[in-house]
Amino acid sequence: MKLEIFHLYAETPIHAGSGSDIGIVDLPIQRERHTDHPVIWSSSLKGAIRDYSRKASIKDENSLFGPEDVKKPEDAYAGSLAFSDAKILAFPTRSVKVPFVWITCPMVWGRYSQIVPQSTTAISPNLDFKDNEAFVSSAACLDSGKVFIEEFSLKAIEDKNVKLISEYIANKIIPQDQTYDYLRGHVKNALVVVKDELFTFFAKNLTEVNPRIRIDPQTGVVKEGALWSEEDLPEDTIMYFTISYEENDKCKKFVDEFDGKRFSVGGNKTIGKGIFTTRRLK
Repeated sequence: MKLEIFHLYAETPIHAGSGSDIGIVDLPIQRERHTDHPVIWSSSLKGAIRDYSRKASIKDENSLFGPEDVKKPEDAYAGSLAFSDAKILAFPTRSVKVPFVWITCPMVWGRYSQIVPQSTTAISPNLDFKDNEAFVSSAACLDSGKVFIEEFSLKAIEDKNVKLISEYIANKIIPQDQTYDYLRGHVKNALVVVKDELFTFFAKNLTEVNPRIRIDPQTGVVKEGALWSEEDLPEDTIMYFTISYEENDKCKKFVDEFDGKRFSVGGNKTIGKGIFTTRRLK
């Protein structure tokens, strides 16, 4: 089996929903059960990529993804492509010295490094975190020796390994089109590594939560009962997933053509949400 790693860069807020909930947020995003990190389930991702392939008039759709309409059990078969969940790699947050920073943590980068064994960018397990401390790629994101993440301030230490990770993200992960030149330069100055538990807290509590309403066209006011809240992953979130397949010309052609493309994931695409750009690891 051939394994390809794809990265996803969020061009807009992303709402890959998990259905209704009885908590504070009516329509939360998908999350891993054991870590509470944002995730996009492989079934959602596969459906979105299939929709992209259909609109892009890619041939052999059923061969790649499996038959969509099965009338008899004997007509069912698996598609040639197998998709993993899309997992979080770097999460954007507001800051003070720079417009925003990306945060990650040893566990997140360690999981990523498991599928990129040749990578030399794994965070050293010798990072010695103390309370209210973080490691940064550059002093450019610091104010008086601290990095600010929303209303939280952390004592920050420049670290050469974090700098290497930021350069890896700039060179291998952010889309390579020249329109992303600013972001590639920005990530080198704005990558922050925090403790695992702190990353989980931020990724759980610093997503976007937006109130939504429905207007009654007859009265011009909010329709009764039509008020709800939705959670979104913020724009500039970075994720990754894998595509596995038996090597053949059809699959290889699709993987080659999908590199660098934009496609929609999740809901609310008619109001400008759910746009990812891909970049394949080479």
